[in-house]
Amino acid sequence: ILKKNTTYQITFSAFGYQNKTVTFSTTDSLGSFTQDILLPLLKEGDDFVMDKIYFYPNTYAMKSGSLSQIGQLATYLNANPGIKIEIQGHTSGNKRIKKSYAITEDSVLVREGRFRGSARKLSQYRADLIKKYMAEKGVSQNRLVANGYGGSKMIYLDPKDQEEANKNIRVSVQILSQEENNFPVSTMAK
Repeated sequence: ILKKNTTYQITFSAFGYQNKTVTFSTTDSLGSFTQDILLPLLKEGDDFVMDKIYFYPNTYAMKSGSLSQIGQLATYLNANPGIKIEIQGHTSGNKRIKKSYAITEDSVLVREGRFRGSARKLSQYRADLIKKYMAEKGVSQNRLVANGYGGSKMIYLDPKDQEEANKNIRVSVQILSQEENNFPVSTMAK
């Protein structure tokens, strides 16, 4: 229920589309209204962060909650066969990873993804893992490029806290090409 004489701001988002923020104000008299919001399609060259994909520290083992967003990407790509993407892995810095330990999650030992090597190599393994999941979901391999950038494209060059460092550790997707479809672009809303 909306309040009278109040300004609201709503951000609309859907996978494969640019976010759009709409601001509106209510008046003294409240009534219902409908407004269509058209989101612009992502286009060639656009990129976005897959902000719900998480890895265990210094490994390429994904945390269990990450599969939902990977599923959204696969659904989007399967519905839009003219789109080719680059899956980009990023880390917070370019240090060498000397050792990663086995991790226990909910009493289950996670042994996959243990790693030793460069941050760039780790980011490549992470991107390759997501590419593998996309292929398992039916997305053609020739539409997917996976690249690990390590710490070469950090958001925070000198992270001041763990929150900033975590923003550097991410997977992003860039639209490489987008052929015209003979049907409307489909998507899954968040």
